[in-house]
Amino acid sequence: MTGESMLADIRDRLRSKGIHELRQIARAVGVAHPADGRKDRLINEIVQIASCNLQPAPRSARGAPPKSAEYDKKLVSDIEECVEYFSAVDRGTDENAPSDFAASDKSEPDFACKGVLQVGEKYAFLRTSPFASSNDVFVHESYISRFSLKNGDFIEGECRNRGEGEFAGLTTVKYVNGLSPQSIVRNDFSCADALYPSKRLNFIDEKSGLFERMCDMFSPMGFGQRALICGGARSGKTTLLKSIAAGICRVYSKFRPVVLLIGQRPEEITEIKKELSFADVIFTAFDRPPQDFSRAADFAADIMRSRAECGLDAVLLVDGLEKLWRVDSVAAKKLLALAKNTEGGATVTVIACLSDDFKECAELKESVNCYIKLSNGQSPAIDILNCGTIRRDLLQSLKERSAADRLRSMAKEGGNIQKIFEDFENNGEIVEEYGR
Repeated sequence: MTGESMLADIRDRLRSKGIHELRQIARAVGVAHPADGRKDRLINEIVQIASCNLQPAPRSARGAPPKSAEYDKKLVSDIEECVEYFSAVDRGTDENAPSDFAASDKSEPDFACKGVLQVGEKYAFLRTSPFASSNDVFVHESYISRFSLKNGDFIEGECRNRGEGEFAGLTTVKYVNGLSPQSIVRNDFSCADALYPSKRLNFIDEKSGLFERMCDMFSPMGFGQRALICGGARSGKTTLLKSIAAGICRVYSKFRPVVLLIGQRPEEITEIKKELSFADVIFTAFDRPPQDFSRAADFAADIMRSRAECGLDAVLLVDGLEKLWRVDSVAAKKLLALAKNTEGGATVTVIACLSDDFKECAELKESVNCYIKLSNGQSPAIDILNCGTIRRDLLQSLKERSAADRLRSMAKEGGNIQKIFEDFENNGEIVEEYGR
């Protein structure tokens, strides 16, 4: 089929559409202010975009996003293919390459790339951090429409250099969040009802220390937990956070948690990145401007939402929540609010560290369903009398709860609970000994 016959076919199919569906199609392909246009104008501008005689309008000029159930997605896909065809013809390049990549030399080989999709007002990029860099990969709008890509999607594919001083351009989408893009069925995670966690999130194995074992006994966690680790300076908050992350990855070998470090020391960031090479570490140093703290938090939140919408369980571990709160309390609350367990669907788990001398600590404590209080004495030490999980009956057996309650009673009477954990190799033996 020639280019002219493709345009004629598209024009005929557009004429058969009603004005409502036509406006949805116009929004999808980039017509400016489609709600104000009559049928003839909309058809003409859609055809001009398809033939590369008119540039798509920025998203801010298109009005509300199109509703996928209310327009012909096959027609939109054919329009996008037409755009690619005319772009290639105009520039004398590979007809399968989107127009923004066509300027590159055909002899340039494609090379592997990966990153988190960030969609702006005019352009979209794959990024490996919340901040722009020369290593970003440009993503043509046709890919976003074709594969229904969203902010926070982790994309693996191939890209091509587009020319000196320009970003490389994405040419192939192989995986989205580790899944084939054709197999993804997105769910509206934000509208799903929140339930108390009912499936245990295990982070204990033979390599686990006393710190993690005591946490698991007195503040058990499940998928979809919203947990707060609270303690003073040098009480071991970050140590526990790192241990939980490492334990999760040992127990669930294919799992890759996200670790968000807000306002940390540069040397500490480097150390954590090395120790947690199995995790995606997002960070901002203490000397960054306040808006960078918010940007990093939004970047992490986008990743969590994307994974959950694709049906994947996601875990976010946050260090420095109080630093984010001081510059953007709304972003801090939104991070905690991401945590959710849904019925038969994906989950988002958020585990955050907070300094107990932070004046809003009590307010944040009321918003979580799992609380871990660290003693301000020898590190690490868990204050088991001030730890707990709401609805722990959904996560622990009666015998486990009985053992934890008995140990708490012993602690109130001055018993050395840490010595008990040292005397037994694992928590299962403690439950057998102290559970009723």
